[in-house]
Amino acid sequence: TQWGRMFSAASVLTPFFLGACLAALSGAQMNVGATASLSSSTAWLQPFALLCGTFVTTLFCFLAAVYLAVEARHDNELKKDFRNRALAAGVVLGALSLMVRLGAHTSPFPRLLFGSWWSQAVQWGVAASAAATLTALWLYRLRIARVFAIVQACGIVMGWGLAQYPHIILPGLTLQEAAAPQAVLWWILGAVLAGTVFLVPALILLLRIFKAHRSYGG
Repeated sequence: TQWGRMFSAASVLTPFFLGACLAALSGAQMNVGATASLSSSTAWLQPFALLCGTFVTTLFCFLAAVYLAVEARHDNELKKDFRNRALAAGVVLGALSLMVRLGAHTSPFPRLLFGSWWSQAVQWGVAASAAATLTALWLYRLRIARVFAIVQACGIVMGWGLAQYPHIILPGLTLQEAAAPQAVLWWILGAVLAGTVFLVPALILLLRIFKAHRSYGG
């Protein structure tokens, strides 16, 4: 249907542009001056940014397939289909990670990502969790695969964040320089905490409703 196609397109475009924007922040293509104006507005259209967009999209596809394979536990055919999709996406994700590594040679980001003992430990952890995820998928240990897939995704996010820190845009803009005044930050923190009081119970209720098992009498 039309709405289904729109939802599918949004599900692909959102992670793609997320990855492209993150690559633009890390690719040393956006120089922020004292007037906070950008010297380049097409940094997210560079080959490295497009490659990172593809990488993040594949990561989302991989996670979705792993999760759906677990959720389809009562349908063997559907479970097998999602498990196979997860395996394929995991292999493609590994190949893309190597391509991203090679494609980042023009920026300082690889040195930040691989240049210290802690960053290398994170990367080895991601590689180990990826191998464990694929092994668990191959052996139909789907719940175990989901755990390792979570660890893998968290390691990727943590590795990027730690390598980027303390910058928000490489090479010139730090988080401290981009932050709002402290008084504003305190108000934002209060608003987030207050909203969490209502949001978390609502999300728990929503998940319980969608995951509830219903039996229909005939």
